[in-house]
Amino acid sequence: MSKGSGISRSDRRRNARREHLRGLLPRDGAVLGIDLGDAKQALALVDHDMRVLWRRNPRCAAHQLGGPVADAIAAAAAAGVPRLTVACEPTGCRCTG
Repeated sequence: MSKGSGISRSDRRRNARREHLRGLLPRDGAVLGIDLGDAKQALALVDHDMRVLWRRNPRCAAHQLGGPVADAIAAAAAAGVPRLTVACEPTGCRCTG
């Protein structure tokens, strides 16, 4: 129950988690988030306020992301962002066989 504030307990937790993460990153930096898939990857470059600056979905294996990551670095520089943090989802073993 929100107790009249209009904000649920899960909203408060989510907001607290975001504030904690924002405190870990430089204010003048951006984050390149990478969501790994088997044949298609998802990359999103966001600023400190979570505005998307650049996005790509290359069809390649995870170990072939050098080019797209270099493109994201160039996009960050073009947007005037001097610092970049790369974040990737935790994954299990990507071994086959």
